[in-house]
Amino acid sequence: MLVDPNKPILVTLLKNIPEFIQQVNHNYLAFYDNVKYIPYWLSDEICKAVTGMGRGRELYSDDNDIIYEHRRIISINGINVALTEPDALGRSIFIELPDTNDIMRREKEELLAEFEKIRTKLLAYIFDTVVKALQIRPTLKLNELPPLADFVKWGEAISRAFSSSRR
Repeated sequence: MLVDPNKPILVTLLKNIPEFIQQVNHNYLAFYDNVKYIPYWLSDEICKAVTGMGRGRELYSDDNDIIYEHRRIISINGINVALTEPDALGRSIFIELPDTNDIMRREKEELLAEFEKIRTKLLAYIFDTVVKALQIRPTLKLNELPPLADFVKWGEAISRAFSSSRR
């Protein structure tokens, strides 16, 4: 609701590659809720979608391609870790949230109303963090280049930007 106005907010993992590619192409942030398992082929497609790739075939055609070029954000949540393949794990950021207790639980309308109150401040905080990360990133020196070095450098820059804004 903050970075991608597309509806629905939550999307369903589809069971074939062409439909998954089309779905990801239509959403800047594809958020999959309550995922228990991701098959190998889908893990591979998720890697391609976040790194930058995509392709599709025109419907009812043998020869015409529709080229999807995208680099998207994919969010997957669930009780267990659904991504298990090393290449997908290397492109992931894991956030473990605490269990909610009875005091923390609220109705959806109340939660959405609170979100609307802080929406502009939250977006400003994100932009401020990006500005700080843009300043920090050129100063970072890695001893050696890991796989997905750009991702690692951005992650470190954003982490440092978060740390400096919490003080």
